[in-house]
Amino acid sequence: QEQQQQQQQQQKDAPAMPKASQPATRSSENALLHKGRKHGQHDDQKKRHAPGKSVAHAAKPQLVDYSAVTLPPVDYSRPFGGELAPNAKREMKTISIVLPCAEERSNALNTVDRFCSRTPEDQLAEIIVVDDGSEPPLTKLFRDDQRRLDTNPRCKVRFVRHDITIGLMAAKLSGGKVATGDAIAFFDCHCSPNEGWYREILAQISENPRRMVVPAITDLDLDTFEEKKDSSVNAKCYLTFDADFKWFDDESDFIPTISGGLVAMGRDWFNNTGGFDEQMHGWGGENLDQSLRAWLCGGEITRAKSSRVAHMWRTGDPRTMSRYRVRAKPTNNRGRVAAAWFDAFLPAYRAGLVSVNEVRNYDGIKAR
Repeated sequence: QEQQQQQQQQQKDAPAMPKASQPATRSSENALLHKGRKHGQHDDQKKRHAPGKSVAHAAKPQLVDYSAVTLPPVDYSRPFGGELAPNAKREMKTISIVLPCAEERSNALNTVDRFCSRTPEDQLAEIIVVDDGSEPPLTKLFRDDQRRLDTNPRCKVRFVRHDITIGLMAAKLSGGKVATGDAIAFFDCHCSPNEGWYREILAQISENPRRMVVPAITDLDLDTFEEKKDSSVNAKCYLTFDADFKWFDDESDFIPTISGGLVAMGRDWFNNTGGFDEQMHGWGGENLDQSLRAWLCGGEITRAKSSRVAHMWRTGDPRTMSRYRVRAKPTNNRGRVAAAWFDAFLPAYRAGLVSVNEVRNYDGIKAR
C-alpha cells in the first residue's frame, strides 16, 4: 500500500504531457520575472496555442543547417560565476550523455540504442547509465540483451550504480561528475533522438559556454520507440511563486525554466555552477534549481529547435508508470529552491518553508 501511494504521488508530481487546450496562466502575481523583463510578455493578450504550431502573427521559424556552421572562437576570459579550466576547449566537439535510470528496464536499453546509433562516434564521448537502485542491476539487463550494447565499442557505455534508489537529481549529479565530454546532455531514460539531434546543441553551447540548451521535446511512440507522427513540440516553462513550473510558448528562443529531464550544457559550466543540489532526494525541484542558478549566476537558457528528442510522458498507459520506490529520506525540494534562490520574492512563496540554514550548501556557488 505504501508503494502504491508513492507511485500515485510520483504520477501526480511528474510533468504531464502539455495540453494545447490549457490556456497559459501567466500573470504578474504568479510568475517570477527574470532579467528584469516579463518573459513572453504578450501571453496575457493571447490564448495558448498548440505546442509546436506557430502563432498566427508569428513569422515561420527558419531552420539552420548546423552541419555547415563554422563556429567562431569563444572568449573564455569573460567572468560568469566562476573561471573555466585553463585547458577548456573553445569548441564543443564531444558530448557525454547522462541517463538517470530507476527500474526503466527495456526503456533503458532502447534509449541507449537510439543515442548510440544516432550520435557520431567521434563526437560521442560516452553514454553514462546511472542505475539508481534498479533490481536486478541494469548491468545484468544489458548483459542479457542480445544487442550487447554494453560491449559495443561504438556506444561507449559506462555504468554508475547507487545501491538504493536515491532520486533523479542525485542520479544526474553522479553521472555529471564522471562525465568527460566537452558538453554534458542529461536525458530521461525513456527518450529517442532524431537524426542530427546533437548539431545545434553543440553549436549553441560553443557560441556561449554559459548557456544551457533544451532540445525540441516531442512525443514518443512506445510501439516503435520513435517520435510520433504529427507530434506536438515543447520546450519552454515558466516559474511560479509557489515554486512550480508551467508549460507555455512564445516567439523567443530564451527559456525561463526548463521542464527537467532534457537539457545540455558545457561540462565546465556544469562544474562551475555546482551541477545539482546534492541534498535533494526523490523527484522534482531540480529543474527549478538549475534554471535559477543558471540565470542568477550569469548564464542563460535557450532552445534548439532543430534538435528533436522524443520523450515518454506519464499517461494512462500502464507502460508509462514509474516502477521505482525512493528509499532515501524525503526532502522538501521546492522549499529548498525557494529558500536558496527566491531572495526578495521569498515572502510570496506560500508552500512549505525550508530554513535558510538548510541550504547553506549553496553559499559556495553563490560566492563564485
